[in-house]
Amino acid sequence: MQPQHGPWQTRMRKISNHGSLRVAKVAYPLGLCVGVFIYVAYIKWHRATATQAFFSITRAAPGARWGQQAHSPLGTAADGHEVFYGIMFDAGSTGTRVHVFQFTRPPRETPTLTHETFKALKPGLSAYADDVEKVKKVFKASPFLVGDDCVSIMNGTDEGVSAWITINFLTGSLKTPGGSSVGMLDLGGGSTQI
Repeated sequence: MQPQHGPWQTRMRKISNHGSLRVAKVAYPLGLCVGVFIYVAYIKWHRATATQAFFSITRAAPGARWGQQAHSPLGTAADGHEVFYGIMFDAGSTGTRVHVFQFTRPPRETPTLTHETFKALKPGLSAYADDVEKVKKVFKASPFLVGDDCVSIMNGTDEGVSAWITINFLTGSLKTPGGSSVGMLDLGGGSTQI
């Protein structure tokens, strides 16, 4: 007969606890890895879906309607000229506009604009100024991953300063201290910045 309280009872308790710790040491990291995998897979799928929908615009052949595919492979024209695209978004307060520019470049020559596609969506975010919940619904319905506090409407002063910094950065005017800068004028649908 073994004693109720003694070294044997204590040793058995330690062994059984050690077994549950071993399971926990394996289960928690495994669960964490599975959770991270599911999260990354969801984000990747979400972005791939958004990217696929977005880039279906750029594959439209000149004169084709939205959603139709180009007949030549992306990157080369039938005559061997390089084909590339430029995309400009104008997400203004009165509406969102997208321009898709198709350029072709013969070997060792300057690119030329061969096609432009324009799409405008109205109303803009200013139409939702009185109902913030509608704005959240618009962003949740979009294919882009947007957090609840990731978007705000910039006031005119900040918009003007940001545009000035952008144009002076792109022209290289900010590289030299005390150098001359470039002015800019932005005539928007609902505001103007100088």
